[in-house]
Amino acid sequence: MSNQDTNYENSMVRNTEIQNNCEVKDESSKQKKCFSWKLFFVIVISVLALLYLSASLFFKTHYFYGTVIENVPCGLMTESKAKSLIESTIGQYELSIIGRENMEDTISAEEIDLEFHFGDSFYSILADQNCFGWIASFFQSYKYSLPRDVSYNEEKFGNVVNQISFLNKANQKQPKDAYIGAYNPSTGAYELMEEYPGTVIIKDSFVDAVKGALTSLDQRLDLNQVDCYKNPVKCSDDKKLNRLLNTLNKYVGSKIIYDWNGDEVVLDGQTISKWLSIDKNKVVLDEILLEEWVTEQAKLHDTYSSKREFTTYTGDVVTVNSSTFGWKTSKKTEINELKTLIRKGETVEREPEYLYTGYIKGQDDMGDSYVEINLSAQHLYLWIDGEVILETDFVSGNMSNGNGTPPGLFGITYKEKDAVLRGATYTTPVKYWMPFNGNIGMHDATWRKEFGGDIYLTSGSHGCINLPLSMAKEIFEHMEKRFPVVCYY
Repeated sequence: MSNQDTNYENSMVRNTEIQNNCEVKDESSKQKKCFSWKLFFVIVISVLALLYLSASLFFKTHYFYGTVIENVPCGLMTESKAKSLIESTIGQYELSIIGRENMEDTISAEEIDLEFHFGDSFYSILADQNCFGWIASFFQSYKYSLPRDVSYNEEKFGNVVNQISFLNKANQKQPKDAYIGAYNPSTGAYELMEEYPGTVIIKDSFVDAVKGALTSLDQRLDLNQVDCYKNPVKCSDDKKLNRLLNTLNKYVGSKIIYDWNGDEVVLDGQTISKWLSIDKNKVVLDEILLEEWVTEQAKLHDTYSSKREFTTYTGDVVTVNSSTFGWKTSKKTEINELKTLIRKGETVEREPEYLYTGYIKGQDDMGDSYVEINLSAQHLYLWIDGEVILETDFVSGNMSNGNGTPPGLFGITYKEKDAVLRGATYTTPVKYWMPFNGNIGMHDATWRKEFGGDIYLTSGSHGCINLPLSMAKEIFEHMEKRFPVVCYY
């Protein structure tokens, strides 16, 4: 073997030995590192376990972090410290009382020697804690209310209550019921006046409410939320009251627009409201006042009278009876109709009911068109629009046998052609019949050859006005219902 080969072999042996030595060293290093990590983890876990157990022991005598007792945060406190804190809070306790019309007052724990008896409540809360669950407590809240076992000095409490502003007579305002106010002309309606609640306290109810608030250690007592005030009997939502209001407004909502003998007379709520009242939950319409109003309107607008003055064709002034002519309101009928209209609450236009009417509307109910019959002169004038368009002699009722034509102011009842006049002793056909006073009227008398003069004294008619045929025809053409006829001696 050559030297070269020998050297090569020796080199290979040395390399193998070195490699084996390195492998042994690497294995030993790895084992050391693994042991170090295991030891570290054991130490960490042991420390954590020790901390956990220590915290658990801590929370065996301390409240969890999120513990709130009677709205007081007590987290991480001992039983005694939490109790002391809450006792001090109660010592500063004050009940604020608010009521109607912004009235306020307070009662403090000190004034009435208020005490709270806890018993074993604090211990029970702590005992019910699972101390090993302390980690979760940092993410939760625990709220507790203590049993309500409160005591206070009754005598001091009574003194405080007696002096409290709510029971001061100066602050006691009596409640007032809702009611229907007066008629408002600007709105044309009645208005409902709301009730006034008042500030009168019912003492027994008030005391009970305050005691309840003190027992619960409430910081605020709103008397508006408890039933301790004397309240109105009738409120604005009272059904009967609203029915009355609706009825009243229905009545005053009536509007009757009269054409009263040519004058416009408006009866509306302003007048009607004066006739209305409430009696025993009913709307009463004062019929006496209503009747007085109709009577007054009739007096103002009626032209009817038993006597009136008349100026004749010759200028003389005579007095004539006008008991069936002129505008005369049928008061009884109109009063009854008006009651009905008001109760309907409607707006209507109407004329009053009349017993008698004139020829035209207005105070001058005859106007300038009429028939003037001078019984003494046995002469007739037909006036149209203030001018005499026709005049004629006639024959009136026979004076010798008591059939004289009655004087007075009348109106044409109707007119008829070719009528037959009948009496106890006669049947007479006429061409033109124009009655104005019962069976007395104007008509043609073709059987007479003469008219006027003294014929009527002994040979007159049964009471009618006998006319020449041509005159009767012309007069007939101008006649219509209620056309005035004035007869006088």
